[in-house]
Amino acid sequence: MGAQGLGQACNFACQLALIALLGKEAFVSLGLGLMAANSVVFLGEIGLGTYFLRESATRDDWLPRWQMATGSRLVGVLIAFVLAWVAIAWAAPAPTTAHSVLLWGIPGLLASVANPLPILFGLGHIRTASFALFSRFVLQSLLCLLIAAVLPLHSAMGIGLAFSAGLILQVIIGQWAGLPPATLCPRRPRSLPPPAAMRLWALSLVGTLHDRSLPFIVSTIRPDLLAVVLLGVQVLQTLSGILSQLDRLLIPATARTGDMPPAAFVPLLHKLLFLSGAIALTIMLTAIVWLPDHRAAVVIFACEWVFGVGEGAVFAFLFARAAERPVTHLMLVVVPLSTIVQVSLSGVLPLEAMLTLRLLVVTLVALQMRRSFRALTPSSAPA
Repeated sequence: MGAQGLGQACNFACQLALIALLGKEAFVSLGLGLMAANSVVFLGEIGLGTYFLRESATRDDWLPRWQMATGSRLVGVLIAFVLAWVAIAWAAPAPTTAHSVLLWGIPGLLASVANPLPILFGLGHIRTASFALFSRFVLQSLLCLLIAAVLPLHSAMGIGLAFSAGLILQVIIGQWAGLPPATLCPRRPRSLPPPAAMRLWALSLVGTLHDRSLPFIVSTIRPDLLAVVLLGVQVLQTLSGILSQLDRLLIPATARTGDMPPAAFVPLLHKLLFLSGAIALTIMLTAIVWLPDHRAAVVIFACEWVFGVGEGAVFAFLFARAAERPVTHLMLVVVPLSTIVQVSLSGVLPLEAMLTLRLLVVTLVALQMRRSFRALTPSSAPA
């Protein structure tokens, strides 16, 4: 978690520096392009990143499965790239700039197919995986600032190349750590990815569309707030990234032992909720000073974020115990419906109404997670 925190701090500082160097208007298009590139990486995993946290921790024959998974992920990245390209063309204020970031990020997108972090965490190489994660963000931040300062007219190219360099570095560190070279060689999958991975991919798809739709909705309702919203979303995604590192430790450990009772997880969840609640309160107090006309929107958004952090931890535990299916089925219904409603009514309803709908969705998911969590018994184990 420390490595993720330091790396994300570098990333956030880099984006603040880019605003200072290039201005808010230029940052909006660059930020949307970078957000799109990160979304492609996330969607391109097809749920296999999280799946292999569990598989590499419990199976010795993970390598052939991994090679076929990289083949599936390559297809997933290509599909996600097309979706991101269309989304930028449809809603970005300056599509050409955002598209340029995405194009220069293609080498990194291809490297993400063989991202070694799930295997490193699953095999217990936590320090090496954390170092790779930290190194990625540091390299990306330094290259972004260097190119933006020296060649401001080519900032889109610089951000795309920096994005690519960080992901390629992670792959290099994985090989340096002793992973088999065959982990870099995709194989044609003989079948669809495992059902558990497909469910995770479907969740990734609908969840990413739901989360990433917010800046585009804001650009329709309040375009003057878009730069602030992009920065705010980056802050919360940074914090979520730090807290989500718990998944990379919890899933392999729970899957490996197979007997972690829910009661042992509850104190950890309480601490996580307390921490995220304190962060959300800080955000609310900050909004009173910096965004006095939008206090209600900030409060609703912060509450949604706290729910999301807690749900992420509970879902990781449920997945490690192979008990995530009821939650998955609910999310695959309510989250897409919420996204469709928000996009359809973005020019009609105020921002606060949109955020209230998002809060309602995470509340429904939280109730289902509570039922699934209570249904677990100490004898439950992954199948």
